[in-house]
Amino acid sequence: MTDSPTLLWGVSAEQLFQDVLFNPDYLALHAGVRGVDSLALPGFRHATGICAVGDGAVEDLETPWGYGGPVAADAGAMDAGMAAWRAQQRERGRVAEFVRLHPFINPMAVASHFDMLAFDRPTVVLDLSQSLDVRRSFYNRSARRSLKKAEECLTVRQLGPDDGAVLQDCYEAGLKWNDAAERYWLEPAFYGRLLAAPWCMAWAVEFEGRAVAALAIVRGGGFVHTHLAGNYPEARDLGAAYILHQTAIDACAQLGDRWFHFGGGRSRLSDDVLLQFKAKFSPLRAHYYVGGLIFDRDAYAKLGGASGGMFLGYRSPITAASNTVTDPTPDAPLSVVAVAEDHLFDLFGLACDPARLARRALAAPPDWSAFSDQFERLRRDGAITMVCRGNSVAGFLVVWPEAGSELLCVAGEEPHGVASVLGGAVDIAGSTK
Repeated sequence: MTDSPTLLWGVSAEQLFQDVLFNPDYLALHAGVRGVDSLALPGFRHATGICAVGDGAVEDLETPWGYGGPVAADAGAMDAGMAAWRAQQRERGRVAEFVRLHPFINPMAVASHFDMLAFDRPTVVLDLSQSLDVRRSFYNRSARRSLKKAEECLTVRQLGPDDGAVLQDCYEAGLKWNDAAERYWLEPAFYGRLLAAPWCMAWAVEFEGRAVAALAIVRGGGFVHTHLAGNYPEARDLGAAYILHQTAIDACAQLGDRWFHFGGGRSRLSDDVLLQFKAKFSPLRAHYYVGGLIFDRDAYAKLGGASGGMFLGYRSPITAASNTVTDPTPDAPLSVVAVAEDHLFDLFGLACDPARLARRALAAPPDWSAFSDQFERLRRDGAITMVCRGNSVAGFLVVWPEAGSELLCVAGEEPHGVASVLGGAVDIAGSTK
């Protein structure tokens, strides 16, 4: 395989070490009652939350709120660090670990160290070094209209340590609107502690003297992440989310931060409303992968392993994502379907599969912008054929100008079955599923 850089976007390990997501205070605030385990070696950092399994006699690990490591300066540091990390966890009796990889970590640099690694979804990132005019040029007509309306009827104010109740109120209003799962609800004391942290900034917008929406971001080392956001239903029609994000972006740009990471959507679907909203602020996409480490295979199997399609399915509903773009209907027939613009999302997910990247000796996942442009050209030229099982994508046959034909199949679909409806000769050996 081509040598893979350990990090993407031109950042160094020393820079990423300064991201607030690796800050001990951030980790302590977001980890459970059992705290954090970490390891720091020359050129290597990794930290994660400790979780009780069942009655607490057994423990496993999970990245606290947001994204995590491991982060390494080079391949040698990654090899040494991961070997030491596995030894540390075996010594401490941990079963397994679920990792939400920071989108600036190159998944191909860590692939050989994980027992499970899968592309989950694209996320939106903004380069704050761009001028104000360039940043505003990304807004479409509806975004500009929403911002104008918000500026006319809403008042923005920055929140401080004593405004925990305001942030909680708006955040929980959003949770209720979205019927959010129990794990997203936080203890009341959390909000004040978050706002008191030097690495957190937050704002609320008021309408007729009442806070109707709020946004909290966390920042460190030039990296910014949206953290908590929520609003009352009436705030949606007033453009509250637009003016909150614009306020945060402008504030962080003035402070000299470089990257503003919005995160992704609530799902992996191309029509995800949250992703579509975030995409209005930037055309750039990062890659979010999830990974799994098994330290005690006997204990992992005895507990139930990846039951229910989840890596830590034996204890909680944390999705151990696969490279499945859409869930096929087993009994539906396969058929060739015309490729549309919104199928870019499906093909991109398959193209980011670690097994496919390794097979094609690619050093990193494909760039979203370049892939999008190529997808449109290939679609226009008839170089992409899509196979569906019922209404679900089963796979694609792509004729790449530089690399020939490739069959990419959704997990659970047999390449021979997908190829059988395409006609002609298909290179099954060169398929990815």
